[in-house]
Amino acid sequence: MSDIPEQIGPYKVGREIGRGGMGVVYLAHDTNLDRAVAIKTLPAEVTGDAERLGRFEREAKLLATLNHTNIAAVFGLEKLDGARFLVLAYVAGETLSERLAEGPLPMDEALSIALQIAQRKVLHHGGMFPRYAPSGHLVYVHQGTLYAAPLDLDRLELTGSPGPIIEGIVSNPRNGGAHYSFCDAGTLAYQPGSSTGIRTTVLTVDRDGSSTVLLDEETGYYSPSLSPTADRLALTIETQNVGDIWVYEFERENLIRLTFDQADDMQPVWTPDGSRILYSSTRETNTPNLFWKLSNGSGPAERLTTSDNAQFASCISPDGKIVVFHERRDQTGGDIWTMPLEGDGMPELYLQTPFDEASAVLSPDGRWLCYTSDESGMEQVYVRPFPDTGGKWLVSTDGGNHPLWGPAGDELFYEQAGTIMVTKVTTEGPTFRVDRPKALFDDPFVFAPFFRPYDVSDDGLTFVLITENSDRDVDRTQITFVFNWFEELKQRVPTN
Repeated sequence: MSDIPEQIGPYKVGREIGRGGMGVVYLAHDTNLDRAVAIKTLPAEVTGDAERLGRFEREAKLLATLNHTNIAAVFGLEKLDGARFLVLAYVAGETLSERLAEGPLPMDEALSIALQIAQRKVLHHGGMFPRYAPSGHLVYVHQGTLYAAPLDLDRLELTGSPGPIIEGIVSNPRNGGAHYSFCDAGTLAYQPGSSTGIRTTVLTVDRDGSSTVLLDEETGYYSPSLSPTADRLALTIETQNVGDIWVYEFERENLIRLTFDQADDMQPVWTPDGSRILYSSTRETNTPNLFWKLSNGSGPAERLTTSDNAQFASCISPDGKIVVFHERRDQTGGDIWTMPLEGDGMPELYLQTPFDEASAVLSPDGRWLCYTSDESGMEQVYVRPFPDTGGKWLVSTDGGNHPLWGPAGDELFYEQAGTIMVTKVTTEGPTFRVDRPKALFDDPFVFAPFFRPYDVSDDGLTFVLITENSDRDVDRTQITFVFNWFEELKQRVPTN
């Protein structure tokens, strides 16, 4: 304890509890308020450095303006004999280094820590598989083309417009994968080809696991949604990396295209009377907003919302008066919103937390809302009252996604690790009870990613599933190398 006095104002200094390049931290006792505090000071060898002292004071003033559960509160800045001492709240517990010394972190614990300390900022809308290049560029793929944009790391913002660099790179817009890489020495390697989708198959499956192929063309099917009478199936079909809404008629075994624009149309939801299909679309902008259209295909699509944030329809209330959707925001991730479908009602926030909430579905009686959240560090399924009067129940036990109510409201389904889980639920007044979930099918499926890959019939006995097949055949024998690639980037997309 030779670097610090034994008493600083009302603080009695104890043992050293931390040391680093920016300072030394001691445990101390606040004799006025009878509490433990932490005192940080500069190392003795740099206490005469005016620049370091100035930086130390700026840090203290900055911390004093912040109020966050993961940032220690500042109690004061003490001065004694020319030295500065920053008094902070003392938080007992082990450091991250001490925790890591015990062994690798489980995935759920690592994700929980990362969600608390990471900052999310949108640099650019559109694109996938981003990487930072030492040349000072953000590099990413969009529709099979490699782009680069100048990036200021200090300000975390683009300083110029993106420019296309290489056309024709094998990529997959649904899973965000792209076949390229580069090293710090400036060599680029990529697989020439096209932007390929995921080939999927539509199945009907009974509760005993017996399945029948419904649709199996060389394309991608997503987001199955059965009509209220279960005689039609709305779904997204991807062609040339663009999704459109189609309707399959079971009796006629016929597909009818509902949307025809160049936008990405996705996640169809039927109105309870079956007259309209509500969906998310990037038409008019590059950001998905809510639209709907008559299910017989007549008439134009009508815009329901206008927002700079991506919005995805989840469900419509049983009385057809409210749509539930989730909206993604830079600051809070996925939030759950509702909006009246009658009159000029505006969207209303239902649930907003620092975590991602999505896939919200209302119970058949409209009293309960089931949704997913990653607040525990992994996606789990929860239930809340609707409207939200307080209370929350965990449904899944080992992760879960894409929940769905059984038609009678006494069952909940959700997807977990390639199978559909089912659990019995009981609702009595304001009380909600859930049984232990179990797998509905013995053999797992490989579900299509991102969107809910299933729906259930109105009698609860038949499921429509969308399963993933292998990627389309591509030539995996050719790899192209580009040497001194960073110099080319600097010339084609200047960073200054």
